[in-house]
Amino acid sequence: MGKNIRKIKVEPYLYIIPSVVIILFIYLFPIVKTVMNSFYRKGGAVAVYVGLQNYYYTFFKDSLFWISLSNNLKLLLGVPILTFFSLLIASLLYQQIVGWKLFRIVLLIPYILSITVIGIVFDYIVVA
Repeated sequence: MGKNIRKIKVEPYLYIIPSVVIILFIYLFPIVKTVMNSFYRKGGAVAVYVGLQNYYYTFFKDSLFWISLSNNLKLLLGVPILTFFSLLIASLLYQQIVGWKLFRIVLLIPYILSITVIGIVFDYIVVA
């Protein structure tokens, strides 16, 4: 009756299945194990089930958790902002605006000097 039935090729998926299973095991097993362990208090070889008590302590009584959460939020916001400004400066240097050679020199001096200073210091170490 004129139906256009596409034939699904199974062979490529058979080649991919072992790597997908390995990757899922590598990523999912630690996550599942961590969630399971979070409901227990471990003391040596003995694990005692405490339910949500660990989460209660973490969210309401542990100040280090909130400090680390704040640091991670700063990092989460800081990296894209710094990347944006780095790309902006790189594009300005690429467009060769007025004073671009001076700006490039000022920007690269710390890298050049550090390599030179390290070379001189190691030269004195070898001679002495």
